Parts: sequence; structure tokens; C-alpha cells
Amino acid sequence: MHLSRSTKSGLLILLPALLLSLALVYFTVNNYLSAQPVAAHNLRGLALSLAETVEGLVVKDPSYSLLHSLKNPDIAFFSVIDADGIQRFHTNQELVGTRTGDPFLTWKGNESRGFRERSVTLGTGEKVYEFVAPLHLPDRRLMVRLALRTLRADAIVRRARAGMTVIFTLLAAGWAMGLLLYRYGVRAEQHRREMAAREELARLGTMGAVLAHEVRNPLAGIKGYAQLLEERLQEPESREFIGCIISESVRLEELVNDLLAYVRTEPAELNHLDVGEVLSCSVALVEPSATAAGILIDRRIGDELWAVANRDRLEQVLLNLLQNGIQAMPDGGRLTVTAKRDGALIEATIEDTGTGISPSDLPSIFEPFFTTKARGSGLGLAISRKHMEEMHGSITVDSSSQAGCTFRITLSAADTKEITP
Repeated sequence: MHLSRSTKSGLLILLPALLLSLALVYFTVNNYLSAQPVAAHNLRGLALSLAETVEGLVVKDPSYSLLHSLKNPDIAFFSVIDADGIQRFHTNQELVGTRTGDPFLTWKGNESRGFRERSVTLGTGEKVYEFVAPLHLPDRRLMVRLALRTLRADAIVRRARAGMTVIFTLLAAGWAMGLLLYRYGVRAEQHRREMAAREELARLGTMGAVLAHEVRNPLAGIKGYAQLLEERLQEPESREFIGCIISESVRLEELVNDLLAYVRTEPAELNHLDVGEVLSCSVALVEPSATAAGILIDRRIGDELWAVANRDRLEQVLLNLLQNGIQAMPDGGRLTVTAKRDGALIEATIEDTGTGISPSDLPSIFEPFFTTKARGSGLGLAISRKHMEEMHGSITVDSSSQAGCTFRITLSAADTKEITP
């Protein structure tokens, strides 16, 4: 596969950027996923520390008076509960002496358990982390119930979520900007190539004008005098030499005509025409040479294939493709000619069973002066592509070195046979 220099440069930049982006995404998502366990671990650590503090205060003061001195902004409330489920201490004095009916807060079935934790919503609507653990006292069985605010723990998760949002936003903005810059670079490279092609066409146009004036007229004279000599000379050897002169003159004349056709800049006059009819006429013109070469032409041409095109230039394209197909099968073969409508397009294909085109040559076959023939000018396919672009169509090729090649041209379909204004 042939890649342009700008495409290769883009890929060289894209790969490190993609790896860096994936690394950032991985670490950001991993940080967010680990934020919640970290927050829960911090809450649990704070609860264990407070439970030890409560235990120490109860040991020092069995009347629970010292517990009133325990202040912490993270505590929503806390209480001390005995084995019968009665709250011996509560930060809300009105609840002291009340019995808890929540199985989570009772001893029954929980004697062998360690601490327990859960997330609850208070009557005020505040969500808290509830922690229940036994107090290790020598003379009685008590447990402490802690309800802790989760603001600082939630802040850890929020920061991780905000960091992930910022990173994703920056990555999206960076990739959007990078793609815009890449697109701008591709367009700039394409514009540069188009300007270079135009400059090349301008130079070729100047050279073509010189050829038309300085070469074409003398060449016509050489060919004319050679033809006169061929009529007057009787010696077979001399007539053979004159025939070579005439043949080479004709070849040079065709080269000049091809060059002038390639550098011609006047726009093509587009009309509505039947592509099937033009293709049938082109096939009829090459059929004698195909038959002589032992080539069978298989026609699969539909009816009423109206398209927007220029008849002369379309016929030149088709004749060139048909002749190329015949020349690709010197030992005979099959030339399949197809024309059909495909949605908003008229599509014509010319498929041969010849020698095919080398994969290394495929990217260059439409370039001017590129040829694999010993006596070719290398302008036939370049002119064909230029004509198709002038008619707002396209020409493509699929080839295998063992299964021949298929040329495909497409044109915009027309719904009527009226001439376009």
C-alpha cells in the first residue's frame, strides 16, 4: 500500500499521542475507581480511632460523663448501647434510656462479630456512615454506635471524578485540535500538490505550444514527403525504409497530439448522453482488431444509461481502455464490457484476462509519462483520468498479476436525455 509522506508523518505522530492518551485514560480511570475504596478506608479508620477513644473514656468514667467532651466535626451523633439494646449514652439526651429496635444495633446474633458498618440516610435527609463495634470492658458488655458525616470522604471521590472529567475534556480537546491540525495539514499538502500539478501543466502547456508550432508542422511535411517517395520508389528495400519513416512520423504525431490533449485547459462541454450507446460504438471500432487477436468481447450493456458527459472525451477514454485491454492479451482472451446504473451513478467497466498490472506499478499508472510498454508515451491513462475529472467522474483500476485487470469509470446519472443548459 502506497502512503504519502504527509500520511506517514501523521502516523508517526499519531502513535505516540495514542499511547500517551491511553496511559492517561488508564491512570485517570484507575484513580477514580480506587477513590471510593480509599474514602471508605479513611472513614473506617476514623471510626476505629473514635471507638477506641470512646472505650478509653468509658473505662475512666463509667458514668459516661466524659463522653460529652468528645467533639469531632465528622461526628453526626454517637451512642453507647448495652447488651439489652438500651442506649446508656447518646449525644441527644432525649434518647438516653431508650431501647433500639434495629437488629443491626442489637447484640443478639452479633456476639462473635467484630465491627459492622453501613451507609444510612437520617431523618434530616443527610447521608452518614454508620459504624457499630463492641467495647472491650472487663465488667460489662457495651457497644458504640457512630454516625459519621461523609463530606471529606465524598470530597475524595468528587476530586477524582473532577480530575477524570478534566483529563477526558483535555484529551477530547487535544484530539479535536490535533485532528483539525492534521486535516489542515492534509489540505495544505493537497493544495501544494495541486499547485505543483498546475505549474507542471503550465510548463507542459508551454512546451506543447512549442511542439505544435515547431514540431507538428515540420513533422507533417516529413510525413508527406515520405509518402510521396513511397509512391515513386520501386525498390522493395527503399520502400521499407520509407515505411519506417512514415511509421515513426505517425507515432511522433500521435505523441504531440496526446501531449496537447493532456495540457489542454479549456473546459469540456457537458451534455446528457447515453453511455451505453457510446460504449457500443467504441466496442464496434476496436472489434476487428480484437477478433484478429483472438479476443472474444462479452457485452453486458444496459439500456437508457443517460449521464452528464462530453461525448468526444468519453469516447477517447473508452477507446483507450479497450485498446489497452486488447494489447494486454497478445495470446487471446476475453474482454468483458459492462455498463449499468448504480444509484445516482452510471458505471462502466472493462475487464480483461491479460497479464495484469504489477502491484508496485498500480499507484503510478495514472501519472503522466509512466508506461510499461516499450513504445508507449505514458499519456493514455493520464489523459483518461484528466478527462474523467473534467466530466466530474472518476476512473479506478483493480488488478492482479495473474487475473488481468478491471478499469471502472463512473459518471453522474441524468434522469432525462435533454441537453443540459
